[in-house]
Amino acid sequence: PSPISIAHPSAPTVNGTITQLRYYRPSSETGSHTGRLWSSSGTSLATVTFTGETSSGWQTATLASPVSVNANTTYIVSVNCNTTYAITPSGLSTQITNRDLKSVADGANGYFHNNKGSFPNSSWQNSNYFRDVTFVAGNGGSDRIVAQKKMSNLNGNVLRFDLIGDLAMTPDGWVYFSCI
Repeated sequence: PSPISIAHPSAPTVNGTITQLRYYRPSSETGSHTGRLWSSSGTSLATVTFTGETSSGWQTATLASPVSVNANTTYIVSVNCNTTYAITPSGLSTQITNRDLKSVADGANGYFHNNKGSFPNSSWQNSNYFRDVTFVAGNGGSDRIVAQKKMSNLNGNVLRFDLIGDLAMTPDGWVYFSCI
């Protein structure tokens, strides 16, 4: 396809800030990428250019200034694509909740616009285009996941490992944990 903007709507359940924009890059995608955070009415709230991208997988760009967001208010994150994008038709037909952030399941999810950089306002089959944000709750929490693993060594001593990172799902259904 020609360059377009594709997006995902989210709504926090508590007040907080959005600090990063993320998207899943297929290995066949090329070129540079710009992420935008929008209000549900189409007001641009933040723009960021992705740098240091890898050839595929989740890409993350940190906003110059965190954007304050309100509970139960819809925000839309978009990232342009140049040649191809990850998609799961009907992937947003039901609500997805990750701690204090939830997707919007209103029958018109997964937005796009045929002009790169424009507010995405069309939808197709509730598709998930794998755009996401890093949300920090107003109480200082974040979307970081803490995992604990307990193991016994050869002497029977219990060892505990604490991992802090991001939990994400790829378009082909694999779940991965990225340590920070």
